[in-house]
Amino acid sequence: MSGIDFLIDTNILIYIIKGNPKMDAQIKQYAINIKQQIKMKLPDAIVAATAIKNNLPLISADKDFKKVPNLDLVLIDIS
Repeated sequence: MSGIDFLIDTNILIYIIKGNPKMDAQIKQYAINIKQQIKMKLPDAIVAATAIKNNLPLISADKDFKKVPNLDLVLIDIS
């Protein structure tokens, strides 16, 4: 075993990025705030904002998410 207990399908991120109705005004504002505070791609800011607004941990191998304040990040080391 690799020690990883789950696999996340990226299609959920595509739904979020394309403007799923669940992406409400508060998520939009969080994403704007993140983009203003740190250099981050818009799709990543939307994903982080969605996790923060919904009080969910974000599972990622992208170390850039460590810069996002108030984000519960589960960082997976793939190196």
